[in-house]
Amino acid sequence: MTDEPPGNALARILLVEDDVELASAVAAGLCSEFYEVTIANDGESALEIMQRQHFDLMLLDLMLPGITGLEVCRLALEHDNALTVMVITALSGVNDTVQGLEAGADDYLVKPFGVAELRARLRAVLRRGSRGEALAVGEEPPGSEIIGVGSLVFAVSAEGVSCNGRWIHLRPREEELLRLFLKRPGVVLTRATIERLLIGAQGVLSRTTVDWHVYQLRHRLEAELGTALVENVHGVGWKLPPGTTSPR
Repeated sequence: MTDEPPGNALARILLVEDDVELASAVAAGLCSEFYEVTIANDGESALEIMQRQHFDLMLLDLMLPGITGLEVCRLALEHDNALTVMVITALSGVNDTVQGLEAGADDYLVKPFGVAELRARLRAVLRRGSRGEALAVGEEPPGSEIIGVGSLVFAVSAEGVSCNGRWIHLRPREEELLRLFLKRPGVVLTRATIERLLIGAQGVLSRTTVDWHVYQLRHRLEAELGTALVENVHGVGWKLPPGTTSPR
């Protein structure tokens, strides 16, 4: 098998699930949607497979025999930090959600779930395409929308989001959030609005998940840009400072 997915595959998915019947059912549903799915029934097998093949996304059960799902998540991201991870588990407590997100997961789907919801979540979190480490000084990706926020100039394009001529390195969900805020500078986004814009009517994000991703976005922006940028509007939601959009 080559490292390039077949032309009709939307993405390569590694499904890590010890329930053989569930894994087969999920894989069949995703393959019918033109995803390429490889199944691993335990964490050790999943990590071994990752050494030989490239994947765009990992669907990961937390309750695995042997090595835990949380440890699989951490090790998988150490191997490939561009990997998108969606946790699928019967553990539904707030602490369980936070542990999964802290391990590096981009989303958290509680069993039992419907196929329609899984498909919607996959479309929302999958990273589309690849991009280089940096742009030439002053260069903008083709087809960019230019948005100024204070002294920062953002270019939003299909390839990603850059600031002052350099890509901003974010997890897929964090980049989606930043795009939402950049498209609406000065507008307060509530949790309900963020959930609706990110997932749509077919899926649900918990309050804990939304809060965590906003927290992570602010933390990463501060590390990359020296400012958290996204302002907390107490009791309401979050917003970017008013910005200006450059016509294309």
